[in-house]
Amino acid sequence: SAESAGSAESAESAESAESAESAKSANPVGPANAPIDDGPPPPWLVRHRTIIWPAVAAAALVLALVATAVFMPPQDAESGARGDGSVGAPRQDDGAYGEGKPGGGGKNPYASPGGKDGSPADKRDRSASPEKADTREGADGSPDGDGDGDEGSDDGPGQPAPLTASTRSHVWEHGCDHVYLVDKSPSTVPPPPVQQDAASWASSLGAVHGGNTIVETTLEPSGSAPVVVEAVNVRVTGRTTPAKLPAFEMSNGCGGLVGKAYFKVNLDANRPVPSPVSGYDGEREVPPAELPYQVTGKSPLAFRVRADTGEYDARWYLEVEWTSGGRSGTTRIDDAGRPFRTSSTKGLKRYGYALEERRWVSD
Repeated sequence: SAESAGSAESAESAESAESAESAKSANPVGPANAPIDDGPPPPWLVRHRTIIWPAVAAAALVLALVATAVFMPPQDAESGARGDGSVGAPRQDDGAYGEGKPGGGGKNPYASPGGKDGSPADKRDRSASPEKADTREGADGSPDGDGDGDEGSDDGPGQPAPLTASTRSHVWEHGCDHVYLVDKSPSTVPPPPVQQDAASWASSLGAVHGGNTIVETTLEPSGSAPVVVEAVNVRVTGRTTPAKLPAFEMSNGCGGLVGKAYFKVNLDANRPVPSPVSGYDGEREVPPAELPYQVTGKSPLAFRVRADTGEYDARWYLEVEWTSGGRSGTTRIDDAGRPFRTSSTKGLKRYGYALEERRWVSD
């Protein structure tokens, strides 16, 4: 009977434990004060956690990147990695150009009200490097760069003259008659050169034109546009007492009826004005070119100016007035940046070259 009672009690305890385990499985979430089961989680819960947590982490990373892109301020032109203009300005290779002036950047699409371009970053960029934002050719929409920028003055330093001039100042009358003043003893002066070598001969001796200087100039346009030469003026920069030097004649006498037309100028006059003198080609008189004269690539202007003085040691240059394409200005013609120099031969001792004796002899 004691054994029966023990068996019955054991069976009842086992049945109660099984009932409690069944109830715990049916309702896993117990009261707040229920003891926590530290046993291993069921497999389905492990699989559920493995799937959920990576997805949550990926979603958080995407949200962080979006927030960074939305709230990150745009870079300015100087700090940007491309360095090719203000932020948002289209690149030339993107098929669109900025809207600024030449040398300036395009409009900033991120600009907000306030300031010239709106953003403080744009202000910092302009003050640190004005004109550096977009210097690409055609930044204003013109491929060759002549857009809305200032064109400059008609004859300013940024606007070269539309004329090119080729000049010779050691031209002799009839190709053989000229006088030079040389500050040397006749015994040390070499024989007279031919006209083609006169420039180097005179330069080596420091010779000065005596009595007159003939300047021959050819004008051509520097571009394709025609240029109208309106006038040729003579500007005297100074007159002094004639140089007291021996005068050396390049020929013992030559001449003829054949000669080119030229403009003659008296350097002794208060206001030297060129006057035309006709030449002769052996058959008829040939007047100098009439001004105004339109210069083109096929029609250059060649002319001579003969400047004479009987009283002074004069320094002077030529000034060509021109117009072209709405512009106007002047081109200076001188002796390689210096005024021409012509001195009177009045009262000077003159020398001619004796071919037989091969030496200079006085009159």
